[in-house]
Amino acid sequence: MNTIINIRPYTAWNLLDHVIVQLGKEGERICNNRISDDPFYNTLVDLVCKKGIKELPRQVIIAKPFYPYVLLTYYVLFHKGNLDLAKALYRRLSKIYRDNSNVFDRNEEASLKIIGEVIEFLDTLRELDKNIHKNILEYHLEVLITKLNKVDCAEDSGWSCLFRDLIISDLEPNLERVCRKLRSIKGMYRAETVPIDEELIEGYNLFMTEEFSPIYTFLSSIAERELDSLKHVYEEAHKLEIEKRNIKEKLNKILGVQRMLYIYVEKAESTFKKAFTYWPLIGGLLLGIATIPNIGLLGLVFAAIPLLTYLLKLAEILARRNLKKIEERINYLKSSRVERLAKIIWLS
Repeated sequence: MNTIINIRPYTAWNLLDHVIVQLGKEGERICNNRISDDPFYNTLVDLVCKKGIKELPRQVIIAKPFYPYVLLTYYVLFHKGNLDLAKALYRRLSKIYRDNSNVFDRNEEASLKIIGEVIEFLDTLRELDKNIHKNILEYHLEVLITKLNKVDCAEDSGWSCLFRDLIISDLEPNLERVCRKLRSIKGMYRAETVPIDEELIEGYNLFMTEEFSPIYTFLSSIAERELDSLKHVYEEAHKLEIEKRNIKEKLNKILGVQRMLYIYVEKAESTFKKAFTYWPLIGGLLLGIATIPNIGLLGLVFAAIPLLTYLLKLAEILARRNLKKIEERINYLKSSRVERLAKIIWLS
């Protein structure tokens, strides 16, 4: 399904929807494609485009609907890497929720809890020793993902479960699992099997034409853009895994030949020792037949053993060196997502 949502920025609500749709579809290109001089609109865009913002400007007044602010909190955290601003947004939303939880619909409530779980977890990690916990960050992320999978979302009745899947894809260190999550989000949207939230339809001005809501446009567009950005990484990692397997097979063959050669040399050495013991008896006989071609060929073989040993060792060294380079590159590709989260947490 080709989805194009064009929202006319007439009201604050329209402006919010426009911002989240454009963030989903275009990312930070919104910074150079501002469509209004409205101060509220530009303040929202500045939250994404300006660096160093850690607190919410006073002119940002959060009110119903809350889903744009939840999605904006997600974007600020994972796509701008600004944990401080995401925390400020989340805490403003949390205060409203604590004062009157009834103003949140069930998907907004579930999504707020999900993004809050992430922000509080990452903020706690920030207080810990970076030198220790950065090395085990992947383990921490697995713990967080397990916790998120236990958070209730509005199954089959809205967007909060898709939101949770999107967040898990940002936290997941495993590239294959990341791609599966993102394809699932994108596939649900394109297959037109998105569950419709009746509360959202009744309570909010949902765009129910031939299009889905701005929420689903945001979620699916983010998933599609993430898949596109990961495509070359995933393909490179896959090719390197194949190359790694081939080099390992080659290395095993080299080591096998080395073992056979070692056994052969040991047997030959044992034979020569025995021959040396009885040399006074057989020395004259060997001297007499030294010109026989087979004996000359045997001598050539023994003379070639040191050279063959050297070449095999050289081949082993080169194979191990290539294997190490490939493994380092694979580890770099796979750890790049963890490294990105480390920068969000510890600001470096």
